[in-house]
Amino acid sequence: MTASDPFEPEYREAWLDVFNLNTIAPFFVTRAFTTLLTKGAQSRCKGATSSVTNISSCASAIQSQLTPVGYSISKAAVDQLAVVLATSFAARGVPIRVNAIHPGLFASELNENATDAALTAPLPGFVAPIPVGRFAT
Repeated sequence: MTASDPFEPEYREAWLDVFNLNTIAPFFVTRAFTTLLTKGAQSRCKGATSSVTNISSCASAIQSQLTPVGYSISKAAVDQLAVVLATSFAARGVPIRVNAIHPGLFASELNENATDAALTAPLPGFVAPIPVGRFAT
């Protein structure tokens, strides 16, 4: 994982791993399945579309001291990837919708520094505590 502070020591390999997983892989997977997605949409009723749903993160828009910088930036790139692909498909008349969903905080290795305090008070960079009072599962 990449560092949470942009001025901490970093490893190029960590950034490459994060971008390969979060940004580069979704791009090439979408390209690989474009023909199949198009055929699937065309095999249904007129005007039907197929859908690509990429996993972004609320970290793409909010930088917290708990969130690694490279992760946040790679997820912002996923957001832009969705815009670029959707626009490109639409301009070509390709019946594929592209979206990015933005899950909130959930218990994981990435969030191991987040404590139960996040359930009752806003984390740095957030405007409110977690509304449901628990981490996602």
